[in-house]
Amino acid sequence: MNEETPKKRAIRLLEEAYQRQMKGDLEEAVDLYQKSIEAFPTAEAYTFLGWTYSFLGRIDDAIEECRKAIEVDPTFGNPYNDPYSDEIVFRWVKRMADVGVTTISLADTIGLANPGQVYAM
Repeated sequence: MNEETPKKRAIRLLEEAYQRQMKGDLEEAVDLYQKSIEAFPTAEAYTFLGWTYSFLGRIDDAIEECRKAIEVDPTFGNPYNDPYSDEIVFRWVKRMADVGVTTISLADTIGLANPGQVYAM
């Protein structure tokens, strides 16, 4: 007996939804992402549903889905989609140094960096 678990069903539906989205069938993608979430909510499904809503011009819905993704798993990718660059980090380090901060620690709080990237910074 090889019954599909809710998580496996969600993954299958997520993959189908993504294929539909890439083909431009956005309404069908929305339906499949929603079914994936019903089967087993994941940050990935909420994020991609939000992305699809943004393509449909449904910006408020897109934001709401991305917020749900953060609630489900705040460590998934960069859930806040914040801009990032070395220059931003250096600008903030300079601002802190200008007000007297003498020790600054860098940390990757969501697990996307590798030691080489942190060292290079």
